[in-house]
Amino acid sequence: MAESSGNPYAHGSSAGSGYGLMGCERSVFFNQTITLKFIDGTKQSFTPSYSTMQPGIGGTIILNGITVDKNISNQVMLGCNELRQAFTYAHNNIFAGLISYNMGVGAMYWIVSRYVCDTYGYTFVNRNSISAQSAAVQKKIYEVLENGGFEFANWRQVYKNNGGGGTVNNVEGYLAWYKIENGQLPYVFDSSGNKLGYGVSGKTTATTAKESNPVTYATSTKLTATRTKIVDKAKEIVKLHQDGLASYSQYPRTIDDTKRIYIGPNTTVKMGTGVWKKAGSSYYGISTSVNDGKGVIGYDCSSFSSCCYKNAGLTSLYNGNCSGGTIMSEIVNNGGMMWLANAEGRAKAKPGDCIMFCNGNHIPTQAEMDNRKLLATHHIGVYIGDDQMAHASQWATVPNAIKISNVSGYSTLKTAFFIRPKDLQETDVNEPTIDDTTTDEGNNIISKCVIGASAYHFYSGNQLLKNVQVVLILIQLLILQMFHMYLYI
Repeated sequence: MAESSGNPYAHGSSAGSGYGLMGCERSVFFNQTITLKFIDGTKQSFTPSYSTMQPGIGGTIILNGITVDKNISNQVMLGCNELRQAFTYAHNNIFAGLISYNMGVGAMYWIVSRYVCDTYGYTFVNRNSISAQSAAVQKKIYEVLENGGFEFANWRQVYKNNGGGGTVNNVEGYLAWYKIENGQLPYVFDSSGNKLGYGVSGKTTATTAKESNPVTYATSTKLTATRTKIVDKAKEIVKLHQDGLASYSQYPRTIDDTKRIYIGPNTTVKMGTGVWKKAGSSYYGISTSVNDGKGVIGYDCSSFSSCCYKNAGLTSLYNGNCSGGTIMSEIVNNGGMMWLANAEGRAKAKPGDCIMFCNGNHIPTQAEMDNRKLLATHHIGVYIGDDQMAHASQWATVPNAIKISNVSGYSTLKTAFFIRPKDLQETDVNEPTIDDTTTDEGNNIISKCVIGASAYHFYSGNQLLKNVQVVLILIQLLILQMFHMYLYI
C-alpha cells in the first residue's frame, strides 16, 4: 500500500504506483488473488484489477442499508485487509503498522530492530527480518512494539541513510487525517476485542514470540502541588500551539505567562538564524490576528520552561531574564541537581524536572554531573512523566513548533542530562505528595506522542478521558460505513 489523497479516482503517474482511495500499489497487488478476512470470521478471494477497482464500472452493492459503488467498496475492503495484516506484523503497534503499510514489512522490521540494537547495546544483523536477530533482540523488539509507543520513529531516516526505500515522513501525513481532540485517538482491536493504541491500551497479552512476556500497562504518580503546576502549564502551552494561538519564537518571547508577548503583523521577529523581518499576516502558518487581534504568543525553549516554573511560584529558571547560560549558572551556583539522561537517569526523573541538551556532539559524563560543571547547552524541555518532555522545539508550523516528544527516542539523547533546581528540591521536601488521579487501570496512557496531539488532550480536569475513539477524516460518511463493514483488526 502507499500514500493516498483519499480520492477513489486518484492514481500515481507510473503504471505500478498507488491507485484509488487506499493507495493500492498496482505493481504489488493488481492481478494477484488475495484472501480477505472479515470480522465475522468469513474469508473471500479477491483479485484487484482495473475491472474490480475502477469507480463507476462495477455497479453498486448495498452495505448497511446504503447503496454504494461496488468498486470503491472493493478499494476500501482491500485497503482495510492490508492494514489489518500490517498491524498484525507490528503486534498492534499503530505507528509501526503504518510504517509496514507504507514502507513495507521488511522496512518496519529493520527500523525497529536497528532502534533496539542502537538503544540497548545489542549487535544488529543487517537484514529486513526480525528472525535474523538474536533471541534477546527479538524479545526486546516485541516488548517495544507491544508498549504501543514509537520511540523508533527517527530510525526511519537511519534506514533511508543505509539504502532503504520509501518516504521517511509519510506516516505523519497519514496521522494528520486524524482529528485529535477530547482524547480521540487511533486504535485497533485485537483478536479478543480489546482496544489497542496510543492512548487506550489497557492490559494486553500479545505474545507472538514464546520468550515475550505479556505486557501490562499501569501508571501511578505522586506529585507535589508545585510539580503539578509545572506540568499543567507545560500542557497548556503545548495546547495553545496545537490550537493555533502560540508558536516558537526566540524574539520576541514570553518568559512570564501572566505577561504574554504577542507577535502581530508589524512585529519584528527572528524568523531563523540571523533572519529578521516583519511577521506580516501570518507567522509560520498562524494568523497574526489570533488572540482577539493581539497576535501569536511567542515562546522559545528556555522561556517555555521559565513560564512553567514561574506558574508554580519558582524563580530559578526565570532569574536572569532567561538569557543565554543563566539556567546552567543557576544550577551550578545555587546547588541544583544534575544527572545523566541514560536509562537509569530517566527512571529517576520526576514530572516537573527539566532536561537539557549539550552543544555540538558533547556527551556529558558522570563526573561532570557530580561536579555540576557549567556545560554549554542549546535546548531545554520540561519532563512531564511517562518518558515525555514538553518543549518549544523549533521554528515550524502547527503542530511541530511546541510539542511533546519521547525522551528515550530523541535523536540527540546522548547529549542530554536532567536538572532539578534547588527551589524545586526544597518544595519536594516541604510539600506533601498528592495522588495523580489520571491513572485508570485498563485504559492507561502509554504514549502521548500522536502527531498533532499533546498530553493535554487526554484530560478533563484531572481525570483521564475514558471514552477514547478514533475519528477518520475521509471524503464522506459513506466511507466510514464501509470501514465498519470491512476493517477486521
